[in-house]
Amino acid sequence: MTLILRDLRYQWPDAAEPVLNIPEFTLAAGERLLLRGPSGCGKSTLLAALSGVIDVATGAVDVAGTDVGALPPSRRDAFRVDHIGIVFQAFNLIPWLSARDNITLPCTFSARRRGQLVMSPKEDADALLAALNLASLADTVAGALSHGQQQRVAAARALIGGPDLIVADEPTSALDPDAKENFMHLLSGEAARTGAALLVVSHDPGLESHFDRVINMSDINFPKGAPC
Repeated sequence: MTLILRDLRYQWPDAAEPVLNIPEFTLAAGERLLLRGPSGCGKSTLLAALSGVIDVATGAVDVAGTDVGALPPSRRDAFRVDHIGIVFQAFNLIPWLSARDNITLPCTFSARRRGQLVMSPKEDADALLAALNLASLADTVAGALSHGQQQRVAAARALIGGPDLIVADEPTSALDPDAKENFMHLLSGEAARTGAALLVVSHDPGLESHFDRVINMSDINFPKGAPC
């Protein structure tokens, strides 16, 4: 299994009740899972927990055989860049870097990701840009790209170098129907090529055909008094 959660509980500092209470959840290598649920039920918090972005005091978050929650922050950061590709809702691109340079960033910090490239960082980035119909914008700084273009660049950055786990938070929200279909084919195809597990959070029912499994947050999360 690429991802195993056991007895995972998380409560924001000022909250009365935990937003996450997940007894058990698994995601196999190569599996594509779509996670649905209303706003506020913990989907984004779950992605932050399994990515090591927030501290998890209770329970195990096992990614590729490592308990992410048990790592100190410095080692968590290194583990994340080696093993997890993340498409954030806010994209988190560096606005003064080109689209290509944003995509190759994980390879700059991770020898593991560099070692899993098909070609060079530049060539793999350009191949991803071409697949997303962004080849002509490779040298354009991220800050000059449209919202939808930034979203696709963020996805390419998550995919480069074949991480074990790819997580994406509403990754098609800014895309038109044609771009959305092309995007999902690339996301699914790259995950299949590298054997990565793919976990996508989305409200879009039109994405379901791209996944092996579709579940609601309420199927795995049981927080007292939460909206799931």
